[in-house]
Amino acid sequence: MANLNSYAQQYLDMGFFPIPVYGIREDSACSCGNLHCAKPGKHPIGDAWQKNAPKTQDAVRDTFARHDGNIGVCLQGTPFVLLDFDGPVGLATLQGLIDEGLIAPTLRANTGSGGVHLFYRFADHHDRTAVTDRSRVLPGFDVKRSGQAVVYPSRHASGGSYTWDEDGWMSPATLPDELYQRIRRPVRIVAPAPASVAYSGSDRVKRAAAYVAKMEPAIMFADGSGKLWNVARKLIKDFGLSRGEAESIILREYNPRCQPPWSKAEIDHKLDDAEKAHTANPVPDRPRSFPP
Repeated sequence: MANLNSYAQQYLDMGFFPIPVYGIREDSACSCGNLHCAKPGKHPIGDAWQKNAPKTQDAVRDTFARHDGNIGVCLQGTPFVLLDFDGPVGLATLQGLIDEGLIAPTLRANTGSGGVHLFYRFADHHDRTAVTDRSRVLPGFDVKRSGQAVVYPSRHASGGSYTWDEDGWMSPATLPDELYQRIRRPVRIVAPAPASVAYSGSDRVKRAAAYVAKMEPAIMFADGSGKLWNVARKLIKDFGLSRGEAESIILREYNPRCQPPWSKAEIDHKLDDAEKAHTANPVPDRPRSFPP
């Protein structure tokens, strides 16, 4: 294989963090030694590879001095995003975006399996936190932001090699604004909380509101959907509230604490699921474990 140290130095100069990746053996198995490896020749060496990715020329030299496997670039902590077009379906999607005028010339790689990787740099006015790893943005089209990408001169388990496109060897171009809008996380139209909610009448409604006010809020990428489901189910099945009562409590006591808050459509969907739930732990009128 070509001098990995030399290429690693080039990638560092471009702003990437080069990392050593397990290679492909002569028998096409992964050099990690696992005969049933799910990602042969694609996974980084070491558990803390993101934290330990070399960020100086000396560190790169030391890291790749004896490495003879594949090489990748870490995306986390960089201003770059990778657009991954996989297989014939992905290439058709890429062509469609080209026809729409959305694809600007940029650093372009041909993957070992016949796909295409496009690397872009975020513009200063782009909210980088709005772009996360996403699968199937469009058919055969994934977005990678926090992981890594295998790059030239690595080998693929299929026998192919990763190469840089002759016309695409350049510094990553600035991500076009319209393309940024296509790949960013969908913007939620947040359901507004009512100005006031009168928990009059049923003592059960008042206690349910106090209970939900202490439940853990939903945080994106931390099982937020599951937490909202738990709240909806608790209100509908356990407290036995009506849909309207449950929705009012969620909007008033729960949704403002979530990050980001849920849209009304998302809340309605969870309430639908809660109404279909088969099990319940009915809350008595005055449970001993809950204050009056």
